Amino acid sequence: MGDTPQGYYEEIYEQLRRRVGKATWEKLVFGFIYYQSVLQRQQEEIFIRTKPLIDWMKLRKFLLYGFSDAASLEHKKSDPKSAYHLTQKVIQEELDRVFFKAGEKAVPVVIIAQS
Repeated sequence: MGDTPQGYYEEIYEQLRRRVGKATWEKLVFGFIYYQSVLQRQQEEIFIRTKPLIDWMKLRKFLLYGFSDAASLEHKKSDPKSAYHLTQKVIQEELDRVFFKAGEKAVPVVIIAQS
């Protein structure tokens, strides 16, 4: 939620890699999902347009970026071109990538989600 950087996962990635050890890590397929790009452009546009009207910019940016994700994902959810469907596509593409990278190996799947 919010203005999330693309490399948001890097810290937990490195911590997990170090903790599980090289032998186990080499058996894992790590994936990450970044769908902020579906939402951020419109959020940034709204922020820029409303900037001259607002005194408390940090608060406004927090509210816009933080709470508009949920509203954006629910708005026109049934429309195939909606933010909801676009984010689901991003999630599906990463799951497909991990699935194909794992190949025929029977591997455990671990999903760490942040909302």
